[in-house]
Amino acid sequence: MEVNEQSRRKRVARLKKIIIFLVVFFLLLPLVICFILGIRIRELSNRIDELTALLNARLESNPAITRTLPEDETEAPLEEETSEETEETEDVPQTTQHKVYLTFDDGPSVYTDEILDVLKEYDVKATFFVVGKEDDVSKAAYKRIVDEGHTLAIHSYSHKYGEIYNSVDDYAYDLEKLESLLYEVTGTQCKYVRFPGGSSNKVSKVPMSDIIKYIHAQGMEYFDWNISASDAVNTALAPEAILANVTNGIGKYETDVILLHDTGNRKSTVDALPMIIENIRAREGYELLPIDENTELVQHLKIEE
Repeated sequence: MEVNEQSRRKRVARLKKIIIFLVVFFLLLPLVICFILGIRIRELSNRIDELTALLNARLESNPAITRTLPEDETEAPLEEETSEETEETEDVPQTTQHKVYLTFDDGPSVYTDEILDVLKEYDVKATFFVVGKEDDVSKAAYKRIVDEGHTLAIHSYSHKYGEIYNSVDDYAYDLEKLESLLYEVTGTQCKYVRFPGGSSNKVSKVPMSDIIKYIHAQGMEYFDWNISASDAVNTALAPEAILANVTNGIGKYETDVILLHDTGNRKSTVDALPMIIENIRAREGYELLPIDENTELVQHLKIEE
C-alpha cells in the first residue's frame, strides 16, 4: 500500500509539473509571438523606408525642373515634361561668374570629416543638409560644419518618408526636432531646407504645396537640385562615374546646385570630390559657393502663395 501511495504521489507531482508547464507555456506563447511579430513589423517598416528612399534616389538622378502651381493645386507629375523643359534650359549663355553649389545630403556620417578635410584643402565652402543624430561624433561634425564656414541646413530628423510625410503636423514635428537640436549644438538658426526626395517626391501623403507653405511661414526656404551625382542610386558607383554625372550637367543652367551624399556607404563620393572641385575650378568664370540669401532658388516645385 505504501509503495502504491508513493507511486501515486509521483504521478500526481509529474502531472502538476506538466500542467504548470502548459499553463506557463500558453501564457508566454502570445507574448513571444507578439515580440517576434513586433520585430518582423519593424524590419518590414525599415525595408519599406529603404525601398522608398531608393525610389526617390532614382528620381533624384533626373535633372530638376521648376514648376509653378496655383495655390490650391497639388503636385503634378513631372516625368512627361522633364525632357522638354530640360532642353529649353540647355546651353545657357555663360555669365562672367557662373555659380556652383556643392550640397551634401544625409550626414553626418563616418565620412563627414574626410569631406570637410577635402573642402578645407581646396578652400571651398559647401552646404550640408543634415539629418538628426545625437551622438558626440555627429554633434562635433555639426559644429565643424559651422565653424569652417559651410552652410548648415535641414534635411529631416528621421529621414523616414512614411513618418514625416503623413501630415503637415508630422513634417513640422520632425523639422522642429532637428532645428532645435542644431541650434542647441551649434547656436545656428538654420534657414534652409531640403525635403527628403525633393519637393517633387511622389510619396508624400499630404500635398507638398501645404508643406511648402509651412516652410515659408517659418521664414525658411527650400532648395532642390538640378544636377545629381547619382551616388544614392548605386553605392558601388566609381568616383570617375560620379565625376561624369556631375560634370555632364554643369553649364546647362544659370546656377548649378549639385546633389551629393554624405553617408556611411559613399566612400566613392569622397574620392570623387577632389576631381569634381578641380574640374569646376578649371572652368573660366565658375565659382564654388555655399547656399546663402543670395543664391538663386533651384526648386522642382513652386507654388503661388
